[in-house]
Amino acid sequence: MGAGMGGEMQGTAPREDRGEAGVTAVLAGLDGLDALPVGGHVAVFERVHAGLQEILAASDETREAR
Repeated sequence: MGAGMGGEMQGTAPREDRGEAGVTAVLAGLDGLDALPVGGHVAVFERVHAGLQEILAASDETREAR
């Protein structure tokens, strides 16, 4: 999503599945963001960010347990 050269808005590019199901699921929370009013974006970003932080924390815990 963003303004193009002529100022028109462009849709979000499809996300590529990189093989980490948890990350893919969390990032799916961004789907439809362009349909929300800008005021609603912060809450969506906060949810996605929190979800990614949880995945990273779990990854660190798994790595430390080895």
